[in-house]
Amino acid sequence: MTTISIEIDARKVAEKALNEIEINGRTIKDWVKLIVFDKDYRKTPCRYCYNARVADPSDFEDDFILTDENDGSYCTIGETEKKYRIGINSGFGRPVEILFEHWNDKTNMNDLVGFYRPNFCPNCGRILNEYEKEKTDL
Repeated sequence: MTTISIEIDARKVAEKALNEIEINGRTIKDWVKLIVFDKDYRKTPCRYCYNARVADPSDFEDDFILTDENDGSYCTIGETEKKYRIGINSGFGRPVEILFEHWNDKTNMNDLVGFYRPNFCPNCGRILNEYEKEKTDL
């Protein structure tokens, strides 16, 4: 029985892949640089983080313009015990928020028990920087 020993330098293989494999005309290394280091790079907002400040005006008819007053979005996410829910809220002039709510039988409404404002959209990973100036005021 003959044994063949092959040494593979994993670092060289990975670097070759980063520099040679292309996706939509860019190498993987170029995509990583763009997404991680270019603060102006934006992925297309998803349904969780879409709002008036990232909307392209050309997407709308002349008689409809998306503004901070009409771009509200809320949807329930995840699973919780009865009388609790977790939701993602965006728009209405506020940054993306993950809301934790509890159903109040007396008022027949959900009460906010906590919230979290992420720096990145938990669904698409887009940097949420369109409200940076106002974050301290909210």
